[in-house]
Amino acid sequence: MIQIDEACQLPECTLLSLLRSFPNANYGLIGDIKQLPPFCEEKLKGKLKDYGVGNTMERAIEKKMFPEAIFRYVYRCHPKITELLSELFYDGNLISGVQEDQRNEFMRKRPDFWPNPHYPIILVDNQDPAYKIGTSCGNVTEKILVEQIVEDLLKERDGYQLKKSDIGVISFYSGQTAILSEAFSDTDGVKCDAFRGSERKINPFYSDQTESLSDASSDTDDDVADSFRDTGVKCGTVDAFQGSEKEVIILCCTNERISEFMQLSNRLNVAMSRAKQATIIIGNSIGLCEAKYWKDIVKKVEENGCVADTTKFPFYVSTEQKEDEKDKIVFETDEDEEDDDIETDFEIDFENLFIFETPEPEMPSGQQKWLSEAKYWKDIVKKVEENGGLVDTTKYPFHVAPSDVSSKFENLKIDENSNKTSRRTRKRGKR
Repeated sequence: MIQIDEACQLPECTLLSLLRSFPNANYGLIGDIKQLPPFCEEKLKGKLKDYGVGNTMERAIEKKMFPEAIFRYVYRCHPKITELLSELFYDGNLISGVQEDQRNEFMRKRPDFWPNPHYPIILVDNQDPAYKIGTSCGNVTEKILVEQIVEDLLKERDGYQLKKSDIGVISFYSGQTAILSEAFSDTDGVKCDAFRGSERKINPFYSDQTESLSDASSDTDDDVADSFRDTGVKCGTVDAFQGSEKEVIILCCTNERISEFMQLSNRLNVAMSRAKQATIIIGNSIGLCEAKYWKDIVKKVEENGCVADTTKFPFYVSTEQKEDEKDKIVFETDEDEEDDDIETDFEIDFENLFIFETPEPEMPSGQQKWLSEAKYWKDIVKKVEENGGLVDTTKYPFHVAPSDVSSKFENLKIDENSNKTSRRTRKRGKR
């Protein structure tokens, strides 16, 4: 028996490979076809279509080609969110598995922030336009609003306070996601998995030379994350948030015009189902009222008196704030787009790739590996060297004194020994 969880994220080509490898096995697939499918490049989609692969699972379920069991109970969301999702996307078949008082502590304790403690969605009407970032877009006012809202959400009231890790910021646009990630640059988004669906102009990548590069080691990711983590506010696209949950979600529409991809049922379903307690939507009310699904959400919000008062903090942004933020932005012109295809299209070019060599003392384990010896990496290193991208680490700011490396290494060994001791202690406690 092979059991596959989150089967909606399983590429069909992978499923076909499994079926071929284990033809006599029984398969159990658990997933939601009404959420986002696995990421697939456009070129690959065309090739798979030529072989008759694409939406196979959805068609098989619709035609009832194999036995199925429907899980109707939802235990994550506030009952009102579950009710809304059920009406919009599930033909009224969902049932909330939790009571309202299990999912409204934040709203009850923060009447200064939340207008109606019995309804978990509010709309912050942002009429200011977006600006272009390559093939994506960003919004100055929205960024300021998100920063102010997060600041206010973290205030303590009546002994209740949200943690920074309780808050998630979702944007439909990768350009705005990059801007918000910079605003909350000390989040835990340094791991590779967290970057799915995201992009940045400059992206630092860390390899662990003390471990085999063929093995996935979370230790280095965690160490690097600890160096940058402070707020714990996760920012990402809808795709990156699939499978995640937060107590409060801030959902950024960014563009005054609601694009077609924002009206896709599976994408909006994922976006609206990430919050356990409350969702704050920042968007243009006029554009939202003209868009599929969104108009029903806005109608419900208005009926429950949950349109935010944009004349008061944290939902008010002054002209001075907007101007100050605009001064920090380099707006792209038509000439920029014509002269710099790489920047707007984000194509891979090894001339824009650099490697900073960081030699360290040999590890006692003798497991030290190098990029030039590792599969795939050796090809990348070769291309970088051919294009003069190997950085001179004998000069500032890329130089680290050997004494600094040695002292850091000694601290790491001390930390490692203490961690091993604490792990042994925890294991004894469990027994």
